[in-house]
Amino acid sequence: MSVFLATMREEELAEKVEEYRIPDRIRVPLDKIGFWPGNRDSTGISGRLVMEIAEDIVTNGTSLQRYDCVDLVEIPAGKLDLLLRFNKTQCDRGSCTPLFNPDMEYVLLTKTHFTFAHMLIRDGGRTLYNLPAMREIKLLPSDREGRRIQEQGIQASIFDSELFWHEEAMWSYAKQDNLMQH
Repeated sequence: MSVFLATMREEELAEKVEEYRIPDRIRVPLDKIGFWPGNRDSTGISGRLVMEIAEDIVTNGTSLQRYDCVDLVEIPAGKLDLLLRFNKTQCDRGSCTPLFNPDMEYVLLTKTHFTFAHMLIRDGGRTLYNLPAMREIKLLPSDREGRRIQEQGIQASIFDSELFWHEEAMWSYAKQDNLMQH
């Protein structure tokens, strides 16, 4: 496939995703959010990257320029059990990942590692890279947005659960976000 045709296909998929966006941003509590298996080419969460972002947050505070708003997809009832099992496995397998959220209602389409870094802050009692000699993962006193995330939830744009039936579009949208983050 030519680069032109591939670019056209990506644009079509992005338009498909936008059809399911619910207007307005809201704050969603961190314990309502989980990981979508299709993100990162289905490779899972990178504990190292979660810790790198957590280190940036505890050193410099939460950057609104870096994250602005996360995109979440409502979990359809028929997929909840599968997603809960997947998320439990992801959280249990890595020492650098946050605690499992059994009350998930949404999965992350974008900004997964940023959100998971804030979940480490929420978990409390953790140090960077889980090394005793490293700093505790906690917010700076001046980090107002970080505090809002912890108290009120992360700023999010929500997509209707019907988007789950267009997995190729979800995958393409998440892939674009992952490419912009690195």
